[in-house]
Amino acid sequence: MPHGLRAMRPYFDEPLHRALKPSELRELRTFLRDCELKYAGYDPASGRLTNPKLPPSPQTTRLKTSDPAPQIAVVLLPPS
Repeated sequence: MPHGLRAMRPYFDEPLHRALKPSELRELRTFLRDCELKYAGYDPASGRLTNPKLPPSPQTTRLKTSDPAPQIAVVLLPPS
């Protein structure tokens, strides 16, 4: 946790009230390393993705959306 609990808190389903144990961090790193990373255009006004396809790069995502300035959502697909 190089940036502390405050930076990590939004990424967990449940609030963190304590520092993670080394074994928990190893488990988290392994899980994240095995996830597939994709990107999606996101429209904050509607709260929806602008395209159901999930390209492997943010540059490709920008090209596939009709919005000239889309926000990019990072999507982690869990290992199968």
